[in-house]
Amino acid sequence: YKGRVFYISPPSVWAWRSGRVKKIAAVVDECFPLFRFEHEFLLKSGCSSYWTGHPMIEEFSDKEALAANLPESYRDDRMLIGFLPGSRGVEVRNLLPVMEKAASGLRAMGWRPVFSIAPGLHEREKMKMTERLQAGNFDVYTGQGRDLLAASCCSVAASGTVAVEAMMLGSYMVAAYRLSPLSAFLARRLVKTPYYTIPNILLDMELFPELMQEEATEENILKEVLRRLNGDDKTKKYISQKMDLARKMLGETDVYELWARRIMGAV
Repeated sequence: YKGRVFYISPPSVWAWRSGRVKKIAAVVDECFPLFRFEHEFLLKSGCSSYWTGHPMIEEFSDKEALAANLPESYRDDRMLIGFLPGSRGVEVRNLLPVMEKAASGLRAMGWRPVFSIAPGLHEREKMKMTERLQAGNFDVYTGQGRDLLAASCCSVAASGTVAVEAMMLGSYMVAAYRLSPLSAFLARRLVKTPYYTIPNILLDMELFPELMQEEATEENILKEVLRRLNGDDKTKKYISQKMDLARKMLGETDVYELWARRIMGAV
């Protein structure tokens, strides 16, 4: 192949296996990272990089429209707490049991936990998850998880893209994640950042609590959720201001158009 190579959303070499950046620099003409800190890392590492913003800025511009996708009984419930155990089978298997226990505790206090069954899950995994949650008399939602985030007063979710979605919607989130023992061991040795979720990395502070591996327990999830729900107005305002600040760090609008212009101008 002799054409030019553009890489939209390159791998997270800033976080782990940074040696890969040399190969990217050798074969890619220009990277289009999603975050400014990625852009700066790539430039320092010898890669050509162009950054303008994150596409989610436009995708999450109307919180009410997303919440309107929910059944009326969900979107009008001010006690709604979203549980999003992930979009991959292994995530769900690792997180669902502890999330169920935490959700049961919140339900006993009068809150309404609703579980997201990710559209991208394999049909067999969806069926297993649905049967298990219905056996526990939990409410479920099979649409996009972002709809549930938009209506929730707080959410508990697997660490990942969902944290950026929650931040964009101004929805406080407790991040929980469990890996296999071997994967957790490798992650602790390879990951070079003090935080796992993008909002925390952007702000260099723990905006969203991160409960990883042995810390992802029923007791800790309950403690962090209740700390938010029972927090005073001053604390809630401070968190909202920090989410606003993190959102502003995502750059400009019209990202897709700017990418297209950049590519067309180079070929």
